[in-house]
Amino acid sequence: PPRSTQGVSSAASDVYKRQVMVDPAIQAKEFARIYKKHENAKCADCDNKTPRWASTTFGTLVCIRCAGFHRKLGVHITKVKSTALDTWKEEQLNIYRYMTNKLANDYWEYKLPSEYKKPVESTDSNIAWQFIKDKYEKRLFAPKNTLDPLKEYLQKGADSPTSTKESISDIKEVIPVSYTHLRAHETSLHLVCRLLLEKKK
Repeated sequence: PPRSTQGVSSAASDVYKRQVMVDPAIQAKEFARIYKKHENAKCADCDNKTPRWASTTFGTLVCIRCAGFHRKLGVHITKVKSTALDTWKEEQLNIYRYMTNKLANDYWEYKLPSEYKKPVESTDSNIAWQFIKDKYEKRLFAPKNTLDPLKEYLQKGADSPTSTKESISDIKEVIPVSYTHLRAHETSLHLVCRLLLEKKK
């Protein structure tokens, strides 16, 4: 007899809700609250006091100059959004309810030498650009063989009001799978889609 698809519909519905765009007024209010956190008082990559851009790849808030450097690195390394000019999905906003610049830098600057002079607003652009390349592209200051805090957060399924574990449990009722954990760089949305596609094969 055909399997019920009720479990998949429920799990997919939860994921869909997180993909809905946030109302601009709510988005502005949420980011105003996020910026009030002491850990987000300045750009993650320099000392600029108006970090109104975000690297959604690393969960950091950055200033407009550093956002330009992130774009220069390429979207295969970091993706940048404006917290004011762009619209955000609920899932993306949830990241910044959890992440802070301090939390991110505790990882990305873990091995930064104490004598190292981190860029400030007045630092030459070439020096600031090299710092960002060293920090994110070359990963010179990050610990080895350890997930950065955002990837760890996403892999635990904490980006969802419904845990990834619960969603997988629902899906397994109708889709037999040989694995029950997320792959690297995979969110719960990716997982649901992957399982549904595999069922059709």
